[in-house]
Amino acid sequence: MKTVQKLRMDLGAELIAVQRISDRLKSDLMSRLVVSTLLATLVWIGGQQNLALLWVLLVFSNEVLEPFLVFRLTNERIAVWWRLVPYWFHITVGTILWSSLGLVLLLSSEPATMMLGLSIIIGVLVHSTSHYTDSAITVAATSVPAAFALLAAAVLQLFTADRSFDEGVTILISILVLIGYFAFAAVSNIAAQMKLRQANHDAQAASAAKSAFLANMSHEIRTPMNGVIGMAHALQTSPLHNDQRHMVETIIQSGTSLTALLNDILDISKIEAGKVELNYQSTNIADVVTDVGQLFKPSAAKKDLTITVELEDDLPSFVLCDPLRVRQCLANLVSNAVKFTMTGGITISVRSEALIEDEGALTLSIAVTDSGIGMTEDAVGRLFEEFMQADQSTTRRFGGTGLGLAVSRKLARLMGGDLTASSVLDEGSCFTLTFKAECGAAPAARAQETAATSASPPSTNDPQSNDKTKNLLLVDDNSVNRQVIRALLRDTGLHITEATNGQEALEALAAHTFDVMILDVHMPVMDGIETIGHIRRGAAGRSDIPVIALTADAMPGDRERLLAAGMSDYMSKPVTPKALLAKLEEQLHTKLRQGNSAA
Repeated sequence: MKTVQKLRMDLGAELIAVQRISDRLKSDLMSRLVVSTLLATLVWIGGQQNLALLWVLLVFSNEVLEPFLVFRLTNERIAVWWRLVPYWFHITVGTILWSSLGLVLLLSSEPATMMLGLSIIIGVLVHSTSHYTDSAITVAATSVPAAFALLAAAVLQLFTADRSFDEGVTILISILVLIGYFAFAAVSNIAAQMKLRQANHDAQAASAAKSAFLANMSHEIRTPMNGVIGMAHALQTSPLHNDQRHMVETIIQSGTSLTALLNDILDISKIEAGKVELNYQSTNIADVVTDVGQLFKPSAAKKDLTITVELEDDLPSFVLCDPLRVRQCLANLVSNAVKFTMTGGITISVRSEALIEDEGALTLSIAVTDSGIGMTEDAVGRLFEEFMQADQSTTRRFGGTGLGLAVSRKLARLMGGDLTASSVLDEGSCFTLTFKAECGAAPAARAQETAATSASPPSTNDPQSNDKTKNLLLVDDNSVNRQVIRALLRDTGLHITEATNGQEALEALAAHTFDVMILDVHMPVMDGIETIGHIRRGAAGRSDIPVIALTADAMPGDRERLLAAGMSDYMSKPVTPKALLAKLEEQLHTKLRQGNSAA
């Protein structure tokens, strides 16, 4: 049984190798046809018209079979063995055709014709031993006919009347040495290819293991952090003494810093794995910059610092870019500027430059200049390395991991720009973020959103709107997570019903009516993915209930995967009151709008 299983695995690997070879042959098709035509023309000029016509007809006929056999390779209804054998036969026939022409020409008495024949056979050997090394069987099938042609020509030379025996033996030995060299080259190339494939396999396995480890660690860290930060936010709304309030704020800040570090580590992993996808949207870049400046004004004010935003006069109103990533990079720069500036202030200046070679495209430049402690030229040189900081001493005054700038530069380069720094010690620093964008138009939905906002739909903070208390079904197997959500929503007036797994959630939905649902993804008995599937199929009352996935899954593709499964929205842990209320309010408004439309 083990032998049969190993054979099947080997056949599977051989099929993959042959498919790679067929892809290369497909890309080389035009080159082969051109060379075939050129050789046939030379043979024709040499006076062997019949040979030229017959050979080029056979070669072109063999090439016609290529697309059919490539399609057969991908046909999973055919056994692997019977997909490989016809293809091996096809490439063997092709090599025999080329080698046969070389042999016929090599046996000619004309030196120029003999040289052409020898060139053809050696060319086949070079091609076989260098291009087909993914598969040892393919190398053998394509090189043996050429080697046989060379050997046959050498043996026939022994029986040529006008050539001495010594000359014939010398030619034979020379040919054998040549064949031996190509055999050695083929074996070496095959061994190197096998090592390369194994190294690539090991690298992919290591990358997969790394991604799995980060995903698991992210999940395991975010779950308890949800309890820490969530309960701290809930405690912050309670009557507290000044010292107690300061302690709670410290807990929240520390938890937020830990979450930011976790996000930076995940971002580095995503970028290195090539899994970061930019989400281009029509964005008011002035609003993004102004919002980031406003975000850090309170922390700057505590140090008596000013934050000034300077916008170029002809800055486009809207550009196509990824606002989330731009905001992430800029927030990192402003945060650092506030951290390392003791007196004076920070200036955020924005300008744009049109790209002449691409109409409508432009480069946006955002410079963050501070009057802080500055850096030496040597410190600037190592600033963007991962886990590196300007001050590496054990007595350094400022905290941090040294990941933020590394992530920001990688993101900037993904957006077609860069992140650079210039600094003078004790005078200040200037960080410049550049990225490519395109001139955009105001989002079409903006006017509708404004109209909807002006209609003042009911809020979760006003549970008696529409004379009806909103009912929330909270599904999570972790009791701490449920306590956090209850604590964060205690002043909203929402009526909360709890369930600890998907099966309990379906039973609750079948027995009662709910306005919105918060659903964990990883649960015993029945997880969130299976649960949302039952809900959307109508297995438990209304199938259109808004469902917010609240999960510790935060790796690339998690949001898209959950939305595709049927979730209405997605929120990763740890959750903040502002984010939670915004998600709930959005889903309740959506439901109300749908209800009004139906009415």
